[in-house]
Amino acid sequence: MSEPDLLTLTRQLGQVTRRAMAMRMARERWAIEAGFRPGCLGVLHIVASASGPVSQREVSERLLFDPSDVVSLIDILERAGMVERRRDPADRRRYALHITAKGEQAARRLETVAREAHEHVLAPLDPAERGALAHLLSRVVSHHLGGDPLSWVDLTDAAARAREEERGPRPAGS
Repeated sequence: MSEPDLLTLTRQLGQVTRRAMAMRMARERWAIEAGFRPGCLGVLHIVASASGPVSQREVSERLLFDPSDVVSLIDILERAGMVERRRDPADRRRYALHITAKGEQAARRLETVAREAHEHVLAPLDPAERGALAHLLSRVVSHHLGGDPLSWVDLTDAAARAREEERGPRPAGS
C-alpha cells in the first residue's frame, strides 16, 4: 500500500474543519446578522484573549493575514459592537483594539461553537490518537512559527509578495 499523500490530506483536513465550523456558524443568527466572515472569528479571539489592547498589526501578524484584510474584518466587528478602535496613546498614528462586553460574550459563544466543530472533525480518533496528532501538528507549526513573532511577519510578507506576483506588474504611475 502506498504512503498517504500528505499534501492532499492536509488540504482536505483544512476543508473538513472549515466546513464543520461553517455548518455550526450557520446556526448562529447573531453572527449572520453581524455579517461575520470566517476571519472575524480569529480576530475576535485574539482581541478577546489579550490582556489589554491589541494593535491591528499584531492581529494581522498573529493570523498571518494581509493587513488590509484585517481592517475589513475589524470593520465588521466594530459595526457589530464587539470591538472598538481607539487611538493608541503611545502612537497616535495607530489604533489599539479593545474588546467590548458584547464582544466578550460573542467570543465565549464562539469558543463553544469551535469546540463543537473540533469534536465533530476529530470524532474518529481516540484520546491517544488525538494526542499523537496534536504532537505532530505542534512540531510542524513550531518549526514554521515557533515563538518568534518575526517569523509570523516573514510569512505574512511572503504571502503578500506572492499575491503581488500573481497580479503581475502594475502599469507605470500606479
